Amino acid sequence: MEFLREIDSPVPTPLRVAADVTLTRRILDVTERARSGAVNLDEAEGALLGTVELARRLGAHFDVAPVRREVEAIVGARIDALVAGQAASTRAVELVRVLDLAKKVGLWLDLWEAQNRFWEWAGTRGITLDREKTAA
Repeated sequence: MEFLREIDSPVPTPLRVAADVTLTRRILDVTERARSGAVNLDEAEGALLGTVELARRLGAHFDVAPVRREVEAIVGARIDALVAGQAASTRAVELVRVLDLAKKVGLWLDLWEAQNRFWEWAGTRGITLDREKTAA
């Protein structure tokens, strides 16, 4: 496909569809492994950005809906860990990284539930937050 793109030749539809499916599966594999903790966020970010760049070069498109659901699940898992007090500052940093990465990739996440859970937790007694950092 890269060769065809280089010589400005049209990519046959079956080949483009196969690339779309393959790239979507690659992205889902990375996000599923990141959610389960099988890979750390640095590895996941590198793999995800590399795959998205490959898709861009090939003119391929990944299926956004399942990727969005998986990234929303990552956000939800990090919120759960934050609320449970599992290294809250680390989980907060991870949340920011995941949300930044989603923005870079062009995923518009449904954060309604995650935001509500975060603000409910933040409003509990004994929780203090840096307002400038949380407003960003």
